[in-house]
Amino acid sequence: EHKVEIKTPDTLMAGFSKFLRNHSTYCKFENMWAELSEDVEIDLESFTSALAPRMNKLKDPNMEVVASEDRARQIFSALDAQFSGGVTLKELIPRSGETLEDVDNDLLTFDVPLKQLKEVRL
Repeated sequence: EHKVEIKTPDTLMAGFSKFLRNHSTYCKFENMWAELSEDVEIDLESFTSALAPRMNKLKDPNMEVVASEDRARQIFSALDAQFSGGVTLKELIPRSGETLEDVDNDLLTFDVPLKQLKEVRL
């Protein structure tokens, strides 16, 4: 007679949590999430509806008043590095690195999608 072990959500999460803590790369949650969500994008509408209610926390008293939805759209446009109409977690991680020391290297290389070019002059 074989017994079937039924795992509860708590035991599944405990096992998953242990796996993440002991993994060489996934011990940093953002690394695991970046790899799992490699091809998952958030679109402008979803981004705006999620961020607009929180925009009051990002208000700069020295700037003109802009509607929350417009500020969320501006932020989305800045984050959509590939102009694909979607933002992935990988687009949010600077290619130069994650530390302040890496900031100076951020614009040393900049990839521009070919569809954005009309003319190249040397």
